[in-house]
Amino acid sequence: MEDDEKLSHLIKIANYSDHLLVAFENGKVGKIRLSCYQTELNRKKLKNAFNRESKLIFVEVLEKEKNIDLVVVSNKNKVIVFNTDKISSVSSKTTQGIQVMHLKDGSLMTKVKRLDGVKLNDPEYYRTKGLNVVGNYLRSGDEV
Repeated sequence: MEDDEKLSHLIKIANYSDHLLVAFENGKVGKIRLSCYQTELNRKKLKNAFNRESKLIFVEVLEKEKNIDLVVVSNKNKVIVFNTDKISSVSSKTTQGIQVMHLKDGSLMTKVKRLDGVKLNDPEYYRTKGLNVVGNYLRSGDEV
């Protein structure tokens, strides 16, 4: 690593036919085909592993044919539940992703978690039909 580099996330790749989910503070989420990271050369450094226009806040490997429900939260306690089938996969490691959470007034997306890892009494209250939405305020008793 370079002197100014820091380890952000560590993932184990067993199958290059899977996808990498990445989410950024600016409200965007991308689904990258892991095959674009595969190389025939024995590189010592991975360059341009993801888009750096916004802070990376979430990374997870997603099986090729599997989609999951994700919960995203802003620093204003706005919450959205959506399925990753709404995000098309791309072959660009530096994808900006698509806008999932519409952010207003200096707000940021701060958390991304799997729906099965949070406690929401009525997840459908937060589910959106489309993307690029503001979301609903986190209800009392719900935990993300």
